Amino acid sequence: MLSARTAVILATGPSLTPSVLAAARRGQELGAWDVYGMNRVWRDFPWLDVFLACNKEFYEVEWERGLKQHGAAKWHWDLPTCIRFGLNYIPGRWADGFNKDGSCIHYGHSSGFQVPQLAYRDGFRRLLLCGYDMRYAQDYDGRNRRTGSTPRHYFGEYDDAALNHWPSAKVKDGVHVELIEQFEKVKRINTDVEIINCSPGSAMTCFPMATLEQFLDG
Repeated sequence: MLSARTAVILATGPSLTPSVLAAARRGQELGAWDVYGMNRVWRDFPWLDVFLACNKEFYEVEWERGLKQHGAAKWHWDLPTCIRFGLNYIPGRWADGFNKDGSCIHYGHSSGFQVPQLAYRDGFRRLLLCGYDMRYAQDYDGRNRRTGSTPRHYFGEYDDAALNHWPSAKVKDGVHVELIEQFEKVKRINTDVEIINCSPGSAMTCFPMATLEQFLDG
């Protein structure tokens, strides 16, 4: 079932369980795929091939906590941040879909939109998305900074307030509507990439659903 150029993308939704991380590592060891990740994932998957955190504050907070020593190729679109921390630089701009010529990435308001573009830029044409739940609790209240009755991330909330962001207009009835719409545009615009959502219970239904184990055992 695997193509020659497959990448697993690890996001931070609650569906990113230890068993998913174990499957991602097993496939990586077998040479089935490379693994790209974002934000807090670096702490729980020390074998990441590529890393990006959209928010500049993330590098400021996490750099001396161990991110500096992590072996992943680290990227950002803000040149001063890249110079300060010695990151790889990729320009960013606002546009729909994934950038096709590799000259930049499109912002999309989130690491979850930017990281897959690094894999796409690197020539991967099958992307397996993990931790892309695209939903918060029904009683989530971004305006008043209330998480609600279920966690937003697989680890709960960040222990540093500077890393916690509270989208409100972008989230409706607990669903991250704007980010889903951005990926729906990717499906229409970037017809040369196969995206499969390996996030059980995800609110994003525009892509086929599967599990990493299906690709390893198929």
